Amino acid sequence: MTSQDDSDNIITDDVFRQIVFNAVGPLAISRGTRIIYVNQALADLLEVESPDELIGIDSTKWIHLNDRERVALYAKERTEGKDVPIDYIFRLLSKTGKEIIVEARTEVIQLEDGPVILGGYREITARIQAEMQLLESEIRYRSLLSGSRDAIVVITRDGFVYANAQTFRMTGYSEQEFYELSINDVVVPEYVDFVNSYILSRQKGEPVADLY
Repeated sequence: MTSQDDSDNIITDDVFRQIVFNAVGPLAISRGTRIIYVNQALADLLEVESPDELIGIDSTKWIHLNDRERVALYAKERTEGKDVPIDYIFRLLSKTGKEIIVEARTEVIQLEDGPVILGGYREITARIQAEMQLLESEIRYRSLLSGSRDAIVVITRDGFVYANAQTFRMTGYSEQEFYELSINDVVVPEYVDFVNSYILSRQKGEPVADLY
């Protein structure tokens, strides 16, 4: 049964078709993780000839293994009305296996036949690679290479995006397991608030100590 508030928020199919038709960048519509619409721009990004090849399949098939669980959880909880990020970064895999980093913006749209998830995507592979090259240059400058005896990680608002081999040795996690963790999972409880506050200050560009 649809409440009065839900009815007021329903978008008619005709209006929704106009939204989709006018979309320029890669776009997909799904129910849960099942794809029900993909535009040509997203098909091109995934190196698929026709959007029809993607209709009806599980969208997680095209998501990097290390990102699948997180993205699927976002989709499930978003449909349930829970508070999850609207904007986030993850990796897609093209038909040829090429890794594509995208910035996604997703939201639930209430249609006449039920809710769907509308996702727009922007490829940022080149930007992330440039940022990583800069980071690697800085790390190299400081002689903190992947073979360092120190654990080195890179963390963004979406979680860990880089960790060296020593990190896996020190924590006991495999590479796949580690990238599914949050900072809260690897910091002892009494320091979690402090570390999160430090990271937030860093991200805001506020002056903080280099060592702590």
